[in-house]
Amino acid sequence: MRKVLFTLYLPMLLSAREYGFEEILEKALTNNNSLKAKKIDTQIAKARVGEIAAKKFGELNIGHNYTKTNHAGYVFMNKLSSREATFADFGFRDFLAAQNSGQNPLSIAPDELNNPKARDNYESFVEYKLPIFAGFALSNQEAAAKKIEEATRLFAAKDEKALAVETLKAYNNAVAAKKYLDAMQISKKSVELIVSNTSEMLKEKLASKTDMMEAEYADSVSRVRLFEAQKNYDVAISYLKFLTDDEAVDGVSGFYEPPIGKSTELQRDDIAAKTAIKEASKKMSDASLSDFYPKVFAFAKYGYNDNSLSFSSSKDFYLAGVGLSYNITDFGATSAKNEGARAEFLKASYDEAATKSFAKFELKQKELELKQKELQLTEAKSAKSLASNIFENYKIKYKNGLATVSDLVKKEAEDSLSAAAFIGATAAYLNAKAEYKYALGQGVKE
Repeated sequence: MRKVLFTLYLPMLLSAREYGFEEILEKALTNNNSLKAKKIDTQIAKARVGEIAAKKFGELNIGHNYTKTNHAGYVFMNKLSSREATFADFGFRDFLAAQNSGQNPLSIAPDELNNPKARDNYESFVEYKLPIFAGFALSNQEAAAKKIEEATRLFAAKDEKALAVETLKAYNNAVAAKKYLDAMQISKKSVELIVSNTSEMLKEKLASKTDMMEAEYADSVSRVRLFEAQKNYDVAISYLKFLTDDEAVDGVSGFYEPPIGKSTELQRDDIAAKTAIKEASKKMSDASLSDFYPKVFAFAKYGYNDNSLSFSSSKDFYLAGVGLSYNITDFGATSAKNEGARAEFLKASYDEAATKSFAKFELKQKELELKQKELQLTEAKSAKSLASNIFENYKIKYKNGLATVSDLVKKEAEDSLSAAAFIGATAAYLNAKAEYKYALGQGVKE
């Protein structure tokens, strides 16, 4: 069985490369797809700011219209627009004919004016429209968009810190699993030595068959614990591969202890983000009042109009002007929109307050948990030392016939469990430090 286990573990031990926390963290922050998606949100918000800011400069359009019609009004208008209307187009031919025949020309319906031939018309133009005053809508919308961009950036920073904490916990847990695996391998050797010694004592009639069976049972249990330790380590490494999106990660080095500074001031990104969202909501509420103000705009258009595609200066035209509009009433639609925007601002204010309250609670919770983990680590370290010394003493007792195999196996198990508890307590304490720093709003390496 020992040869089988050695054959299984040797290739992994020989090929595994030990990665430090800094390298693991860099891989996680670079490769994590969820974090990439959050950063895309920031790019989207930034693009929205640019979109709104550009509206202040209006819009410049180039266009071309082609029509074909026999509509009397359109045909006459198109001829006037291209400066080619003649008196004949007004029906003067019918007017003169009626006058020459002695009829009253005023009662004559001019055929060429009322029934013109179908006409092609080509209009090519450049048009510029500029909002001079939009009731403060654009300035407030731009300010709101900038606050939303700030919020998305802060949320991305928060998620990056959260990923760093999760990566640190996963890394330290993998280190703990590795150390536990090493401890179980040492434990397996200790049990094998007990089995060997008991076998020799059985030959000398110094141990019973029951003692031998207890030793073999302990050996079986140690094999199961070793297999489970290997499984736990493999799972821990697999989780690191998931976080880093790197299948090459196959080993870890030692524990990483995050530094803790003197500052205990809350500087959390989620609070700052909620504040930015609240401020954005206020600006959107202000923007909803724009319909209560008049709108002032300017426009200019230059182009060509003819019955064929033309860019002749004799066929050009221009149009420029300034306009003003004021919404007398929309029957409560603007008031309702403003009421909704004010409600969004109030909601964002409550959300900000709730986030601040929870942050204070979470910080206190993580502070108490850190103290608890520190105490547990101290006790685990003491228990490990005691269990190790007791096991060594029982080895001597067993050799001198003052302890049974059952006693020795029990003390070996206690020694192994205390070693595992110390390893777990170490990882838990280091991870608690990271969670405490995260509750403050700090990164794991700050």
